[in-house]
Amino acid sequence: MWSSRASALILALVALIIAISPEYAMGADASTRVLVVSIDDTITDATVENVKSAINHAGSGGYECIIITLNTPGGGLDETFEIINIIESSPVPVIGYVYPSGASAVSAGTFILMSTHVAAMASHTIIGSCQPVELTSSGVRYVNETKIINYLVKYMEERAKMHGRNATIASMFITKNLDINDTEALNYGVIEFSEDGINSLLLAMNGYTIKFHGTNYTFHTAGASIEHYRMPPSVVILNFLSNPIIASLLLIIGIYALIFGLATPGHGAEVVGVVMIALALMGLGFQINILSLFILALGIVLLLIEIHTPGFGVFGIVGIFCIIIGTMFIIPVGYPRWMLPKDVVKLLIFLAIFPAVLVGIFFAFLLFKTLQIVRKKPVVGGILGTAGTAAEDFGGDREGFVIIDGEYWKAVSADEVKKGDRVVVREKDGVRLVVEKVHDESRNSGEKGDTSFLDKLLNILKRL
Repeated sequence: MWSSRASALILALVALIIAISPEYAMGADASTRVLVVSIDDTITDATVENVKSAINHAGSGGYECIIITLNTPGGGLDETFEIINIIESSPVPVIGYVYPSGASAVSAGTFILMSTHVAAMASHTIIGSCQPVELTSSGVRYVNETKIINYLVKYMEERAKMHGRNATIASMFITKNLDINDTEALNYGVIEFSEDGINSLLLAMNGYTIKFHGTNYTFHTAGASIEHYRMPPSVVILNFLSNPIIASLLLIIGIYALIFGLATPGHGAEVVGVVMIALALMGLGFQINILSLFILALGIVLLLIEIHTPGFGVFGIVGIFCIIIGTMFIIPVGYPRWMLPKDVVKLLIFLAIFPAVLVGIFFAFLLFKTLQIVRKKPVVGGILGTAGTAAEDFGGDREGFVIIDGEYWKAVSADEVKKGDRVVVREKDGVRLVVEKVHDESRNSGEKGDTSFLDKLLNILKRL
């Protein structure tokens, strides 16, 4: 009895694992299977990992081919070339399909389409706009340097010739920033098929022969089972972090959290800041502007100097300016990092910088309000009765440090105090505090307690 139940449980678990696995989808019992993976956002490192994982699965899973649906404004140049290399070494034919109806695959998306073994478009879709742009001090401009344009033109032409497509039109995607729809692309010989829907495309492809790794390959795709590849969880996270807007916000908030943590230690803000900065750098793929990183670091140092310098001076003003400027330019959105249409680059710059500047101004304002409160001269006797926490072991003849309202004070006590014990200030002897170990929290419930970092921020906001 137990054995049969155990067997049934094991089979159920296996079925559940198969059902939730990203490599499996509906209709896997057909003899001919086609895998579909989507590029439907800006092309980043996460896109590369997703395409690579899908193609590897298609090769090991015995699929007839893999379809990459494209609906993208473009993206990273290095990532685009890496995807093309993956396509050209794929163990199964790769079909590029601009889909759904009304979609577009411009700039880097067109490069990918021209590199697939079969190129197709749905109705009312658009490709083109491949001339690179770059961010300069005067704004976003098209790149016209002969060395760059000639290389990209030759790269595009060779991919078109490799698959028997119109190399002249392909080059005009770059030199003329040409845009064409599906009907024009089919008439010009830039794509092989114009079909609405994946099933219609597979039916049209049935019996079609291509050159694949030096040999003839004929598709048998009529009635094939369609499986949609699910993005693995790790790639989902990377895709979220790779968004320039998310990376920008994580970076700026992390920087100010780090500054707050260093200014008021003991509350963990510095740890949160370091983690957020690390996540932002992960999302950027460490493809960052070194000069911008230096300016950011300089801004942090200047603000830390300002924290320990009386008054609101030049260090604080310059530090804030450096952090805002460094954030504006640390995320490279122009060529050679990105291949995006000019309007998309402008939008990305605005969406990445505007919230970062707002957050930066807010945190800077909050920081200096904090400094004003911290630097206020203490009221005589105001610290007496305040509760705090021991930062180390001390007692008897040994001095130690305690944390009172986020500040470190040298203290003595007649009690044996251990690190982490609660203490109450009873006297002030010069620069030293005389404290007493709290043995009964309830007895001291009326005394002033050590406030949390969040409580401090709320108190500061109430005073603004």
